[in-house]
Amino acid sequence: MAELLTKLRDMLNENMDNQTREATERGVQLLEVYQLYSSKTVFHVGDFVHWKEGLSCRSVPKEDEVGIVTEVLPHPVFDPLKKSAGDPTFREPLTIRIGLSLNSTIQEFYMDGNRMQVLPYESLSGERLDCANRLRSLFETLTKEEPEPLKPGDIVRWKDGMKCTKRPEYGQECVVMERFPPFYSDKRGACAIGFRDPADVRIGIPDSDGDVMIYMFDSRRFERVTL
Repeated sequence: MAELLTKLRDMLNENMDNQTREATERGVQLLEVYQLYSSKTVFHVGDFVHWKEGLSCRSVPKEDEVGIVTEVLPHPVFDPLKKSAGDPTFREPLTIRIGLSLNSTIQEFYMDGNRMQVLPYESLSGERLDCANRLRSLFETLTKEEPEPLKPGDIVRWKDGMKCTKRPEYGQECVVMERFPPFYSDKRGACAIGFRDPADVRIGIPDSDGDVMIYMFDSRRFERVTL
């Protein structure tokens, strides 16, 4: 493949008619994208990443946006909502999970690692550097371990920068109703916020009538409140 690409690039230096040149340039472009996609990257938790050129396929992250690797999967997972081979992301192998800063909150998305590349921290500047620093701070907050795991009966609230659902409000005190091994919901699809979030607690949230509504959450986003 490398030899073919070199040959095509060399041909562009030769005299050729416009139609042949355009076809050759398209061939070079396609092979370059193929090379980028097929080149394997070893990712580590905490790496900063962005799209490889020409391989963006979603509205988030934006083409020049920085993400942070929050998980490297031992085996690919697949979006169960993509049921037609006519969908470009049908059976897309989702191999890494990345965090993005959306509205000052960290949100996690599963991605095809072949479409992403590592951004060395020392190469960042300007808005990208600011974004990377913000993401690193949010990721540290997300993964900071409590002195002891949350347990039923604990009074909790959102950690700063962790609110990812309409309820509860920031600062609102809630109660842990149940703790269990992580449950990975795939109902909303890989492009949606919350796809395969590791929900491991049920939390009771008081409503305006004084009743308690119970929802499942990722316990990493909550902190214990000392009364």
